[in-house]
Amino acid sequence: MTGQPAFPLRALTLTLTERCNLHCRYCYVPVDRGREMRREVADAAVDLLLRQAQGDKVSLFFFGGEPFLALSLMQRAAERARAGAPSGLEVEIGATTNGTLLGPDELALCRRAAMRLALSIDGDGGPAERLSRAGEDSTPRVLDRLPGILALEPHGRVTARMTVTPTNVSQLAASVRALSDLGLRRIVYLPAFELPWDEEALGLWHREHRRIATWRRGAAAAGKQPAALPAWRGIEARLLRGAVRRPCGAGTRLAAVAPDGALYPCYRFVFAADAEGYRLGDVHAGFGNHGTIELMRAVVPGRLRPEHGDCARALRASRVARSVWAGAAVLAAAAAPVAASSCSSEVQEYSPGAGVCPAQTDGGSDADADAPEGGVCPVEDDAGDDGADAADDGPVGGVCPVQVDASDDAADDGPQGGLCPMQIDASDDGGQGGLC
Repeated sequence: MTGQPAFPLRALTLTLTERCNLHCRYCYVPVDRGREMRREVADAAVDLLLRQAQGDKVSLFFFGGEPFLALSLMQRAAERARAGAPSGLEVEIGATTNGTLLGPDELALCRRAAMRLALSIDGDGGPAERLSRAGEDSTPRVLDRLPGILALEPHGRVTARMTVTPTNVSQLAASVRALSDLGLRRIVYLPAFELPWDEEALGLWHREHRRIATWRRGAAAAGKQPAALPAWRGIEARLLRGAVRRPCGAGTRLAAVAPDGALYPCYRFVFAADAEGYRLGDVHAGFGNHGTIELMRAVVPGRLRPEHGDCARALRASRVARSVWAGAAVLAAAAAPVAASSCSSEVQEYSPGAGVCPAQTDGGSDADADAPEGGVCPVEDDAGDDGADAADDGPVGGVCPVQVDASDDAADDGPQGGLCPMQIDASDDGGQGGLC
């Protein structure tokens, strides 16, 4: 390929079908509309990707609905992309799927294409929101097929893709741990942005992140390797290192194709009520809507503002956000291997950055300090600039004021500095070190 393409593509998502065999409560795809992509549209989309490709690697993703309902079209597009790629261009194939249709033929295609699968699964319990058309929980069916899906590795790659809602957020940490225990090595979870999130639900979101931090820190102390959580790299980078938010690439190097062949900045725009206002062109004529393309290129995330007020100012003013910022050190510590403790042999008085709590609970108003069960410290000292003690309005951030021994001996005589001797959140076997 010579020259710089007018729209330098790195990834293209094909919405093969809007049909789906499930009817998830939070889904934004108009599955009842049921549009399907024709073969000539898929062919033109693949050709467009190869013609506009930038660099030595591009990605072709399949989306729906449930894209495996269009198995033959998926296979045709994958083969056309690989066969038509010029020398030196690698084409990566991927798909988002609910997993319920992955039988022998589907898995065979995944193996041949070395497919990267985003498996939509929200855990192995909790409220049933991923329902079949008959209204039944689809999770058991996915779990039945999970061994075959996981066997795709290392030729393919499987990532659990969780959707967090105000209804299931209270089970987030338990669900993440359950999926890790099932053998899923990469887990991505995102909130259902379209749903209303009140202060209570946001508080649960924060509590569950602290529980995840507890689990990851404890697992590392026990020499275990929990599932990777790619989103945590972003949390660490932004909250601790102040990394600048960057555009995702939608409408500048990424694009999506609707079933009728229209081009949009990403798959979310395909189903938006005002989608036509963000149309970039179509697969036959190419990227012709230069006004929309320039609009997308001008997006700078750090300059975006909500309809009412400034994001950062509102964030810092809220009780929930104070806890998020103060807990950033806990999140980062959980994302990295446990560092050697610098504690003395005596119980530590509070100082910013001091250790972990010897007895932690879920941080709720009914928290029982006598029953360690993972999560956040029931009484934490505030790490904020005002130096105020957080006990007056609940566990809203900071670090625990005392530390105990990291010894494997759970019957230790008392706090001696370091980590807690009884880790119940990282292992089913009991005391393994780490956090309480």
